[in-house]
Amino acid sequence: MMENSINVVESAKMKAKKLLNSYVAVIRTNFIYIGRLVEAKIEKLWSMKIPFCRLRTKDMYKFSIDGKKISYIPEDFVYINAPEHIFPVNELKYLNRKVYEAWRSCKEGGM
Repeated sequence: MMENSINVVESAKMKAKKLLNSYVAVIRTNFIYIGRLVEAKIEKLWSMKIPFCRLRTKDMYKFSIDGKKISYIPEDFVYINAPEHIFPVNELKYLNRKVYEAWRSCKEGGM
């Protein structure tokens, strides 16, 4: 079971590497993070050594699912464990238009 988990995390890292230096959206259960991806690598967390793909982002915004801006974070890490959690920000137009428009307005308005 652990080997399958490592393969899924590795595929998340490979997808993220293709998106380096571009704006990406990371979907979580209650939030969507949007930022410029500058690094992707595998890191084992906690004492159980569970593998995750660590994404380092710059100019990251955190939004609620309904499009409300929660915060701006100049630089931070986000951890994912599957490739479905990360995608190019332009795909957000089709998945969650409210968040995409809120992000565009933040970028244009400098918020």
